[in-house]
Formats: sequence, structure tokens, C-alpha cells
Amino acid sequence: MTAALDRSELLSHTTSVRKLDQPAQDRLVDLVGLAIVRYHDGWGEFYDEESSRLSRALEHLDRALAAVLVKAWSFRDQEFAPFTDEAGAYAWLQGEGPNSDDPEPYGHFDRENNWKVRSLWEVRRQIDAELGDLMAWDRARWKQHWSSPPMTTSRLPVNLQEMIFDFCQVWHDVVDETLGLPRRDPNPTNPLFRFVDYCLSIALGDQRPAPKTVLQLISRHLRPAIEAEDEQDRRRKEKRAEFGVDSEEPPVDWENPR
Repeated sequence: MTAALDRSELLSHTTSVRKLDQPAQDRLVDLVGLAIVRYHDGWGEFYDEESSRLSRALEHLDRALAAVLVKAWSFRDQEFAPFTDEAGAYAWLQGEGPNSDDPEPYGHFDRENNWKVRSLWEVRRQIDAELGDLMAWDRARWKQHWSSPPMTTSRLPVNLQEMIFDFCQVWHDVVDETLGLPRRDPNPTNPLFRFVDYCLSIALGDQRPAPKTVLQLISRHLRPAIEAEDEQDRRRKEKRAEFGVDSEEPPVDWENPR
């Protein structure tokens, strides 16, 4: 973080749109701070680099294991064999090929006596588990986060887009759900722009993107995504009202369809 978050200055950008009570003020300040911390924690870059590294390691291990398997294993019924050559063995280990599930690799390797095969498989299983843990933690982070940024075609870094989306979501949830914007060029007196620009100045200082770039990202991608979610919420509420349901949870007397 390049500067300290000034609560008074942050809240000053909302006064021309809505007077916030104390809980709303606290929520806005907390969520903006969370968005900035999330941007600076570097998880996105770490996840991309680490998942790429582990995936490459699995690929190399599968190629090495395929070269050993094609010589160590033989199958009586070639028609239903999981592989017949080295390329097929690699595809089978990758979960591909015509007989990728017959037999499944995990169950077969547990009974393997060839020490080369067992050693390579054990290393592969450890790396696969590490990659699985990494992906599970990434999903947990997304699930626990309070907003769901959309995928866009913007050239801005993804983590920067996510932070700007968080700022817009805060504004939508706490200040103004219409996300009012100027039609074309950035207007320095526009409350939403002043709010987002101030938040970006805290996170990035002079390195923050140009106002026009921010306008394009919000107007073309972020605001439509938030509006689409609002429309889905509206339809869900209508459905609940149609069936006399007051909450997201089904009534206790509803039958479980499973």
C-alpha cells in the first residue's frame, strides 16, 4: 500500500450521493481496505506461477513414466488396453485416450511391484496432491471473498481489474446501486470516479491507470456485470414471491428431490 487510507477523505466522496449511517460507513471503509490488501498480497501472481510450475512437473513426470510403463507393462486384450505405445501411455496418465478409465491409474499403481514405476508414481502423486491443494485454496479464497469479479477483455492486469471491481461493488452495495457514470469522458466531479480514483491513489499512487481507462473498464465490463447480477437477484426474488418463500432457504416441509 503506497499511502494510508484516510477514513474521512474516503467518506467525503459519498456525501453528495448519500448520507451514510455509522454501520454503512464502517462497512465501506472495511471493504475498501480489504480490497486493497487483497490486491497487494500477491496471491494471483503466486498462484499462476506455482500452478504452472507444478503442471510442468506433472507433464515431465508423465512423459518419463510413460516411457517406463510401455516397457514394463503388457496387456492380454489389446482392444481394451489403456495404451499400446508410449504416446498412448502418456495420454492415459493425463486422463485422456479411448480407454482412459480402464483401468484407472490410481487403483492400478497401488498394486505395482516395479520400483521404477512405483518411485515415479509416488513423486507424481505428491505433486498432484500439492497442485490439488493449491487449487482448492484458490477456490476457497474466491468463495470467501465478498465479490465475484467478471472475466473481461481489458488489457489491465487481472488483479487490478478485480480491485477496481471491488471498489465498484462497494459503491453499489453501500452508496449508489445505479453506479452513475458520465456518458463519455471521465468527469472529475463524478462521485463514483472520485471515489474509485481516491481508492486507486491509496493502492497505487501515481502508478494508477488513466481515468479514461478506468471509465472504459467500468462502463464496458464491470457495471454490466453488476447490473446482470442485480437482474438475477430480482428474478430470484420474484420466483420466491411466486411460491411464497421469504428467504433463500427452502421451506422445511419441502421434499428433497434427491
